Amino acid sequence: MRYQSVMWLAMLLGSAQAAWLDDWEAAQSQAIVDWQQAGVEMATQIQQQCANAQDERLNGSQRAALQPAWQALVTQWGVVASQGAAVVDELGLGYRIAFWPDSRGIVARQMQTHQQERDAGTYQSLQLAGHGIQGLDWMLAQAQPDCVLLSDWAEMYQGYLTQIAAELPLTLTPADRALALAANDLYAQASRLNQRLREVIPAADGRYRPFMGDVSQTGQSLTWVAGGMVDLAQRMQRLTGAFPDDSQNAKAAELSAQLLDLAAELPAGWPVDDAKAAWVLSERIRAANVAVEHWLSDDVAQTYGLLIGFNNQDGD
Repeated sequence: MRYQSVMWLAMLLGSAQAAWLDDWEAAQSQAIVDWQQAGVEMATQIQQQCANAQDERLNGSQRAALQPAWQALVTQWGVVASQGAAVVDELGLGYRIAFWPDSRGIVARQMQTHQQERDAGTYQSLQLAGHGIQGLDWMLAQAQPDCVLLSDWAEMYQGYLTQIAAELPLTLTPADRALALAANDLYAQASRLNQRLREVIPAADGRYRPFMGDVSQTGQSLTWVAGGMVDLAQRMQRLTGAFPDDSQNAKAAELSAQLLDLAAELPAGWPVDDAKAAWVLSERIRAANVAVEHWLSDDVAQTYGLLIGFNNQDGD
């Protein structure tokens, strides 16, 4: 009878673990689906506004009408980019989705060249540096965005998102390592957000500078960060469903609430003309993410005997 009870308990726990794993993988896949849908909506709005444009240029009101779709796309890009979906790199699309490195303004220079080609009637096609979200960021920062360039971008971007979504569902196998992999996934997400902050403002007296996948031209850089932070907070709560007890639930809820509250307070973009204010803001974000890292690498790791934070993408 005791043997049967142990077997029944093992089956019950195995079933619960499988259910949680299905939920975790479904949420990862949904993030990409939501990103694809945001890209489709952005393309749809571009098509609608350009249909009424004069001389293939958007006026101020038409450009403004694109902003809700643009902010939604930036937010969802923040989710996917901070998660670091492996499928993007596996398909070799990292440079196309977010052209990198761009510390020398390669995207802006390429887009300026394309605009000159359009004005001279020699434009043929959108080159690699303009295929990603930074290319659209540059276009939407112009007083009168060019509809030919916008439409070409929409076609390219949707094509990449279709390729990525075709790889769903994502998997987090093997199942017996699911908890460790998921915890390290969150550790990497918090570290990845902080790495971007270090690239943006490396020192207290340093100036702001754009980073990989940044959308600084339209001033939505912190919209990107907020999207990643909200997703991190939500995934933390989901992770606790895999723990064998509730000893970490209260701390997870506390840290999650801190992330959500801070994300809600963030402006759309950095105070680029106030280095001190930008540094203070970046330190607040960093502190919230580091708290998540420490919770995972200390409390969670010790409680459940997991190796967390070793050899993550930052090399720590």
